[in-house]
This record gives sequence, structure tokens and C-alpha cells, in this order.
Amino acid sequence: MSDRTYYHYSDSFKREVVQRIQAGDFGIRTARRHYGIGSENSIRKWIKKYGNPALFNKKVVIMNCLLYTSPSPR
Repeated sequence: MSDRTYYHYSDSFKREVVQRIQAGDFGIRTARRHYGIGSENSIRKWIKKYGNPALFNKKVVIMNCLLYTSPSPR
């Protein structure tokens, strides 16, 4: 017999959590603590199911501009 406790969250609750994360109000870890959700993995599954696909797999490119200066004359 398992000692685990399982929770069922409504679809509307899951959608609210996902919406708040995608709006930038919370990160996954902060949302888990704020709402008392047992697992970050649960939230990741909800994001895949209920989230906006346009916000998935965003790539952030950081470009550094290096300025070349000629060596000083001796």
C-alpha cells in the first residue's frame, strides 16, 4: 500500500496557473509554492497541455558587440 497522497486539480485551476506563468507573474517554482502544488513536473505537463504554443521553446540569443581597437603604437 502506498503512502503517497494524490491531488486532483480542476481544469480551470490548471489553466489559471499556466496563464499566470505565461503572463510572467510567476516562474514554475514560485507558482508551485504559491498555489501549494506538489510537483513542478505537474505544472510542466499543464503548460504543455494548456499553454500557448507560441510561447514554447523560445530561443534567447545574446549577442555581444566587440569593438576592435588597434594596438597602441610603441
